[in-house]
Order: sequence, then C-alpha cells, then structure tokens
Amino acid sequence: MNGCLPKSKSPSIPYARSLVSAATREDAVQMELRLLPLRCLVVDSQTEDIHTVCAAGSAQIGERIIGTVSVFSYPSLSLIERTSAHCRNHFPYIPGFLAFHIGPAIVEAYGNLRTLPDILLLPGHGIAHPTRFGLACHIGVALDIRCIGVARNLLTGNMENTNQNTTEIARITENGEQIGVALRTAPGRRPLFISPGHRTDMIQATEIVQGTILPGQRYPEPLADAHRFARKLMSDESTGVVSRRR
Repeated sequence: MNGCLPKSKSPSIPYARSLVSAATREDAVQMELRLLPLRCLVVDSQTEDIHTVCAAGSAQIGERIIGTVSVFSYPSLSLIERTSAHCRNHFPYIPGFLAFHIGPAIVEAYGNLRTLPDILLLPGHGIAHPTRFGLACHIGVALDIRCIGVARNLLTGNMENTNQNTTEIARITENGEQIGVALRTAPGRRPLFISPGHRTDMIQATEIVQGTILPGQRYPEPLADAHRFARKLMSDESTGVVSRRR
C-alpha cells in the first residue's frame, strides 16, 4: 500500500483531462503504472464520518460521452443533487481501460456539484484491475476523494467461494493478494465486484456498498440513479432538452 500525498500536492481536475492524451492501449498502461504511486489505500478508515455518498454514471451519444453524478445522504439515501457534463469521446470503450473512455466526463460532471460528497462510487474497478489502477483509482486520485469501485464483471483475479446459493461475501484474490470482494445480494443472483480505489479500504468499501443497496435490489441506489439520469439525458437529446442539474 502507498502512503497518501499531502493535500496540496494531490492532482487536480486537469489531471483527469490528461487522460485524453492516451492514444493506444500501451499509452494507457504506461500512464497507469506511472500514476500507481499516487494511489492511497487507508487501513481502518471510519465509516461513521460518511454523511453523503456520490455515484457516477455515463452514456455515449455519437462521438460524445455524457458523465453524470448523483449525490445522496447516507445512510438515509435521500437524493440531494444531480449534475452532468458532455465531453468528446477521445478513447474507445475497451475492457480494462474504462477510465480513458468515461473518466473526463465524470470529472467534469463532478466539478459542477454544489455539494461536496464524502465518498464516491464508480461503475468500474478500483484495485481489482490488471494494473491495480482502475477507474475508481483514476477518479479518486484526480479529485482527491475517497473512491470505491463497483463492477458487474471481474477483470482479473479469482473468487474464493463460487457457491451461487449463498449471500456470503467472497474474497477476490490474485497471486495470494486480496484485491476485492464479491457481494451476492441474493442466492442465485450474480455478484457485484467491489474494490477500494483511493483513500479507503476493503472493509469500508464493502460496508458503504452494502449500505446503499435497497431491499430486493442488486445494485447500489446512487449508482443506479446516476445511470438512469445518464439514460434520460440520452433520450432528451432527441427532443433538444439539455439539463445539467436536477
């Protein structure tokens, strides 16, 4: 694990915009390896100081990416604010390189918030990534905010318990290292893959995700809301309606 940089030396929003400089997979991998020392994982982080949870979503319209963010109170999960931003698509969608595809739009949308959240959920991986620097690490470092990756598919590593008839949390490991957890919210339901991205740890990441899933649902409500907002903006494009804030 890496130590945290002092706040004054943390990267800012322009860092995320530099993601557009990666033109190839090789460029993207080299950038992630260079940024890896900036990632901070915290041991024994406190969930009691989390009062607002933000989540990001995205959608693509032609050559543009819509980034959305939704802020909820925690643990009551009341909606506080939504914002969005449009960015030109500089990098195609390639599994494992999601940050280069949607990261700039998410950071732009976050910059439009009036409410500064305590933690951010991202629809991708944190350290459960081949370079140990997934979407939740990129955005966490860019914004210097606690970030958690919540993914629907596993990119790397193996689940220690593959019993589909249990709701127990399973460790995700690779070469003897735990890189995430698999959370199955109901027997027979596909698991979510959770991993810390920046300024948080495995325990807090799991607790926050569990605390944002409504009864009977599989996906955290803030992430689901950000996704619905992005889809709505896609639909609004056809009628000429533009909305940056809800």
